[in-house]
Amino acid sequence: MTAYILTFRCPDGPGITHAITGALLTVEANILEQAQFTETTTNDFCLRTRFEAPTGDLAEVRQAVTDATAHLAPAITLRHEEDRRRALIMVSKFDHCLVDLLYRHQLG
Repeated sequence: MTAYILTFRCPDGPGITHAITGALLTVEANILEQAQFTETTTNDFCLRTRFEAPTGDLAEVRQAVTDATAHLAPAITLRHEEDRRRALIMVSKFDHCLVDLLYRHQLG
């Protein structure tokens, strides 16, 4: 199984989670974790899903999600779990900030 990370953002409304999870079901995906919230200032629905799918074809998974949610005009990012994003972390000159970040990273 190949692990993926899906991030999804669109205007809030009913049935969004159902559409996304239904699309993942069509590619026989197994959801490992999922988090979602509505940004109240913009009324945007935001979702992050980590899942496994038997297909190694990223385009197939992307097409299933796009087809199921096209009516929502979403912003979708989909990547393999191994493709880590680079990040720049800036802290103050006081070491307690950096120590806290390193501790949190160590915890996972």
